[in-house]
Amino acid sequence: MTDLAGLNLTTLIKRLEAATSRLEDLAEGPVLNPASSNPQLSDSVDPSTREDPTEHTSELSPVLADFDTLVTEDLSKYLLLSKEIGDVVNSQAQMVQMVFLEQRRFLELVVKAKKVDMADPFFTELIKPIQGAMVATIQYREKHRASTLYDHLSTVGEGIPALGWVAMEPTPALFVGEMKDAAEYWGNRVIKEYKNKNLKHVEWAQSFIHVLACLRCYVKVHHTAGLKWDPNGGDARTLRKNTPANTTIPSRTLPPPGPPPPPPFLVVDEAPAAPNVSGDMNAVFSQINQGTAVTAGLRKVDKSEMVHKNPELRTLPPIRRKSSPGPGVPKKPSSLKRKCQGLPIKELDGNKWIVENFDDNQKIILDQTERNHVVQIANCEKSTIKIVGKINAVSIACCSKLGIVVDSLVATLELIRCKDFSLQITGKVPTVLVDQCNAGQIYLSPETLDVEIITSSSTGINVQVPNQGEEGNEFAERAVPEQIKVIVVDGKLVSSVVEHVG
Repeated sequence: MTDLAGLNLTTLIKRLEAATSRLEDLAEGPVLNPASSNPQLSDSVDPSTREDPTEHTSELSPVLADFDTLVTEDLSKYLLLSKEIGDVVNSQAQMVQMVFLEQRRFLELVVKAKKVDMADPFFTELIKPIQGAMVATIQYREKHRASTLYDHLSTVGEGIPALGWVAMEPTPALFVGEMKDAAEYWGNRVIKEYKNKNLKHVEWAQSFIHVLACLRCYVKVHHTAGLKWDPNGGDARTLRKNTPANTTIPSRTLPPPGPPPPPPFLVVDEAPAAPNVSGDMNAVFSQINQGTAVTAGLRKVDKSEMVHKNPELRTLPPIRRKSSPGPGVPKKPSSLKRKCQGLPIKELDGNKWIVENFDDNQKIILDQTERNHVVQIANCEKSTIKIVGKINAVSIACCSKLGIVVDSLVATLELIRCKDFSLQITGKVPTVLVDQCNAGQIYLSPETLDVEIITSSSTGINVQVPNQGEEGNEFAERAVPEQIKVIVVDGKLVSSVVEHVG
């Protein structure tokens, strides 16, 4: 854990964001190695282990790119909140970070190598670092049973085994979902205890559950039936032997006090741009002083092209010159565009309903429900789902243009990374969580006016409140605030909603 404590989290996040940015916005074109533009970085790396830039392509594998997005956008929020809470929560969060780093290193080998059978002892050796980091995280919880933050430690301790999906076939996403449910039990205890005392602990619990929900989405998309090895790849033993230890997390080689390396830049083989004479007056006057030489490059007009000497040319339509096309904007790789993948699924597994991969289906009904059932919906587009009866909880992730009708819930209804959704509650729901969503409508019933709606990183969310005893519209639309003003009062941050009047 000493190495982990010295790891510069900010540096790691910046480097992963740079990798994702190159993939999305600059899908084509060679990229220089950052070490080549930073002499200190170049000197700090052992030449014997330095990578050859010619061996790399400018495009990162979608499997690794989406995992990096999971770390930078979702895991980083949990780590920052853990640091703010401090104490044993922060120490355990550093162990969680190590589990993700070890899994990232393992996936980098997976995308390059042929499949290794799980019965092979070498496979056990490959995942041993991940298992070791997970065991350390779980044991940390057991060593601090007397802590006042034991519920926090249990939330992570019950959920971290989800990263053992790498050894699960043929339904690794289902395994992640089960671990998420186990962590959610303890997370709800944290939320219940601190919702009236310290909302930072509530946000912390929601952030970790959100990490597991996004991990399930990632596994479902890229590793549907198990690890996605490369059928045309090399031998895993050879690749592991020839891979330097610092290729996965290059920021480990940086000294902690030093600044992060500069972002990589493109090397474009194009003609040099014309000099900017507008900002250099000496260049302007030097051109003026050329005299008649200024017009030396102009073409002389032939008499047959002169309109005043050839009146018949006036009757011809004007000549339209085609404008030179501007530089095209690189398109986002199709591998990163989330679409419904796989066959539609609607099944009951134990007490869990799984609804996935439906597209343009308006007649999805779950009517054989019970009070302890949980519904998980993912990767659905242009569909309508109706849940009949009172159940425990509903989780909706990575859906677009989805309509959902719910009667009553015992716990929470969460929406994660959904776009253009419509949610209607006909009974009573205590809590609605909206995270990283865009353009959503939430219709409340008269029985659920005391609902708690918690939003994070979301835009365009409107709540339709029923008009009681009023004529006219059945619902009154209320927008969820997106702008928050923060001021410092007596050394503390005080937040308030920004209101636009006039």
